[in-house]
Amino acid sequence: MIEDDLREALRARARSYETDPHAWAEVQRRVTRARRVRWAALAAVPLCAAALVAGVPLVLSHSGPDTATTTRRTPPASLPLPDPSGRWDAYAAQVAKNPPVGGTLAIVDPSNGRPIRLWFTDPSPRQGTGEPRYIKLCAATQYALHGASVAGCPVAVDPVHDGNHAWYAGSTSEEWPNTGTLISYGMALPGVADVAAVGRDGSRLPGLIYRPKGAPAAVWTVTYPAGAGVGVFEFTGSDGRVVQRVTPDRAPDSLTSAPAERPDAKPAGGLVARLHEDGTLLWLHDGEVIGATVLTPGRPIEDLLTGERPADWRFAQGFWFGLAKAGTAKAEVRYRDGRVVSARAVPDPWKRGFTLFAAPAEHEGDVFAEGYTITLYNAHGRRIGRVEQAPNPPFWADIPLSTPDPAVRPSPR
Repeated sequence: MIEDDLREALRARARSYETDPHAWAEVQRRVTRARRVRWAALAAVPLCAAALVAGVPLVLSHSGPDTATTTRRTPPASLPLPDPSGRWDAYAAQVAKNPPVGGTLAIVDPSNGRPIRLWFTDPSPRQGTGEPRYIKLCAATQYALHGASVAGCPVAVDPVHDGNHAWYAGSTSEEWPNTGTLISYGMALPGVADVAAVGRDGSRLPGLIYRPKGAPAAVWTVTYPAGAGVGVFEFTGSDGRVVQRVTPDRAPDSLTSAPAERPDAKPAGGLVARLHEDGTLLWLHDGEVIGATVLTPGRPIEDLLTGERPADWRFAQGFWFGLAKAGTAKAEVRYRDGRVVSARAVPDPWKRGFTLFAAPAEHEGDVFAEGYTITLYNAHGRRIGRVEQAPNPPFWADIPLSTPDPAVRPSPR
């Protein structure tokens, strides 16, 4: 469904906007990523960012029992501009179209330790036009695995007429690998003094409020364990009373509710791979999800495992694991320091036509920033695939982190 929606949006855009000369090259570069992640079922910001990189205008809505928060349609964004190293800096491109009103925040993404940049922009027309005043919250982030940066403006509201006090923007739950800790964030009016996430067991997980100097609103964040079952965010005023409850369309840390197919796969390394009927493949260690791959039901595995990239892998919590094309008997990763980690590959038990592998990662430091090489071998020891993963150092690594509002009080428990 999301692919159909994206195609229709692209057709609409083509009728109204000039084609960017770099568009096709960028789509080709990211098509594998787009195929293996169903953006619509995951976090709001990655959804907006993936579509906006292609120039697609989106409407996102988030509603709950005490709110009906709906974002406005946002103008299409241009493709990211390359930095001097040849990488795409989506933040620079997005700021060019949506300049900050007030300061830009920098907070740590706990899923990869890299910065998330958040800023407000005001796309309202000049005074005297009679048009409503809209405020947009924009975000830029970077995926450690392949180094791409993405940006978008997932929240655009008229706070005067909207009637709400806070809005949900997105979560890092889609970003793999992660450390088992997630962060959700959004926009709040100046009168909001505190925010907390409510877990599955009713526990309250306190958050932070950031107030960029000169900005028209505040930014809220909540950091919490990936398995907390967060579904509601509560916002309180200075008197401690709840002024807003926001429920995203999908729980930020929920990856799938579909039944699991049997049996589980148990590749070497102590990990368990569990395929669900909606195509979500979860990787677990001691019962905890440490990685995920989304296989589109009905699509051939060749859409994910191509000749150019014959494997799909993750590094997470001390493990290296993933999928490889059929016929793979062994997968190896060679780090830049020369060390090699090998993993035996086994056929998938669900007859989907791929193999699975896993092994302890045995690496310290930022493997994504350093780069590495993946090599696949068949049962006769012949090399059948190779991927050179170039170094992907962090974007915006030299920017100072932002300080939250010191006036925020702990959430009442």
